[in-house]
Amino acid sequence: MNKTDLKTNVLAFLFLLTGCFQAESHKKEISWLIEDKTGIAIDTLFTIIVDSTRYTSGAFDSDYTRYIVIQYQDKSESGIEYQIVGSEYYNCVAGANYAESAWIMVEKESLGGVWISRTFGYEYFHSKLERSEPFKLTLDTATNMINFEIWHL
Repeated sequence: MNKTDLKTNVLAFLFLLTGCFQAESHKKEISWLIEDKTGIAIDTLFTIIVDSTRYTSGAFDSDYTRYIVIQYQDKSESGIEYQIVGSEYYNCVAGANYAESAWIMVEKESLGGVWISRTFGYEYFHSKLERSEPFKLTLDTATNMINFEIWHL
C-alpha cells in the first residue's frame, strides 16, 4: 500500500467515525428533548425516521415547527411504558372531554402535562404551562413509533 492509499483510507475512516459520532449526538439530543418535555427517558436505540424543521417566513423571532418521528426497538417498549404508567396523574384526564379539575390539579403541581392511554398506545397532553413551546407527542405501541411535533412561537 502506497502513501496515497494510506492517506485516503485514514481520511475515509475518520470521515466515517465522525459521522457515527454525529448520529449518536443527534439521537441524544432527540432523547433529551423528549425527556425534557414529557419526563420520559428513552434510550438512543432508535431509528430516526423524520427530523425536519420548518421556519415561519416573516416571523418576528425565528418561529419554527419541528417534526420528529422515531422508531424504538421492541426491547425498549417495556421501560417506556413502565415510566408512562407510573407517571404522576397518569390517565387522569380523558382526552377532549377532560375534567377541568384535573387540569387545575396538574397545573397546581407545576407538571408539564399528563400521559393518556389511547387505543393505539399513549398520547401526552401538555398543560397551559407549556405555552411558549406547545407540542404534541403520540406513542404508537403497535408500530413502536413516537411522533413528536413542537412549535416554537
